Amino acid sequence: MSYKDLEEFFDPDLYLPIGGTRYRVESPTAFDGLRLRKRLLTGGRLVDKEEVDEIRKLLGDTLSQMQADGVKWPEIVHAGRTALLHYAVSAEAAQIHWDHENSGGEDPGNPLPPEPVATGA
Repeated sequence: MSYKDLEEFFDPDLYLPIGGTRYRVESPTAFDGLRLRKRLLTGGRLVDKEEVDEIRKLLGDTLSQMQADGVKWPEIVHAGRTALLHYAVSAEAAQIHWDHENSGGEDPGNPLPPEPVATGA
């Protein structure tokens, strides 16, 4: 018996709908996925700059697309946190986080990190 090539039927990426657009968040490398999983599941917290850096890295080119489309900072953070949970914890944890805002709830213990300041090139 032989297995079919996984890439023929398995899509490891995450797709998030925002404002009528379906944004694709590529799966992290094995190294980054395991690093994030270890960090988040062993009591490690990401705060402000660390969280923004991880979100930027994880969203990759999708972040530029979101910014070009006018996606607001709180929506980007929400999408980024969802992706972090999806890849580091579980799809179920990510879904709970994603839908949390739909329930009208707000998590005052998990405030938004400050929006990064653009630096001149």
